[in-house]
Amino acid sequence: MDKDILNKILLDFPPEHQEEALSIIRDLLADNSSLGMIMQTIRALLFLSEGDILKLKSYLPPERYFEPRDIVCEAEDAAGNPDHWFALPFDLLETLSVAEIKELLKQQDELNEVGDDRPF
Repeated sequence: MDKDILNKILLDFPPEHQEEALSIIRDLLADNSSLGMIMQTIRALLFLSEGDILKLKSYLPPERYFEPRDIVCEAEDAAGNPDHWFALPFDLLETLSVAEIKELLKQQDELNEVGDDRPF
């Protein structure tokens, strides 16, 4: 698990829900290890859940069909469309300027040869 994700759980979730949140994220990683955008999806889920374990669960089966792109798009919209699509670690998102974020995403896009400014 990426360090920024662990830190986000520890910062956002109350102590009584941290272990459950960690377990949910570990299960997502294990069940979706071949999904190229799983880290983006997890960051988007943590952003949307706002430290609320019930909100986190509401985005996952059986409450909801698990569609990673929909989750990332919803989080992007909720964040005010900053165009980072949760593709970068939380600590970078908090410290880089918008221009620096866009440049990093452009580099990722070029590596992925997608060309649509969405890193998935």
